[in-house]
Amino acid sequence: MPTSFLCTAVMACVLIGGVCGCGRDTPAEPTSGLDGRWRGTITRNGVAGTITLHMTQSGAGVTGTWTADLDGLVLDQTGSIGGTLTGSTLALFLSPTTPLTCGSGTTLSGTLGMTGSVDGDRLAGDYVVFGCESVATGRIDATRN
Repeated sequence: MPTSFLCTAVMACVLIGGVCGCGRDTPAEPTSGLDGRWRGTITRNGVAGTITLHMTQSGAGVTGTWTADLDGLVLDQTGSIGGTLTGSTLALFLSPTTPLTCGSGTTLSGTLGMTGSVDGDRLAGDYVVFGCESVATGRIDATRN
């Protein structure tokens, strides 16, 4: 009889401990790596300005909006973001709301393609964008805030 009581008591403790411990062992819902507002510098052919990125991540996919101010250059615009994050490697495409119209009448999308990396609350990478006269390159370096 005492052995039966002891077994019942042990089983009750195990069950109660398991039920009470479940909330503690359940992992928290992960937060997406790029969600939020990112602000930093954008440079183009030696001209520096500011960039703000508002991004949302779902799986590896990244979407959002951006605003850039390059001290009066034609890229002072806003637009949409599309891209992917694989591990710490980031590929972004920043498409302006207004396409780039060249003097010849040619219209370019003006989409900027960036490849870089994410390390915590910092992202950095190099980009390329086709302009009316040439291909422009630069760098984006931003932190989440």
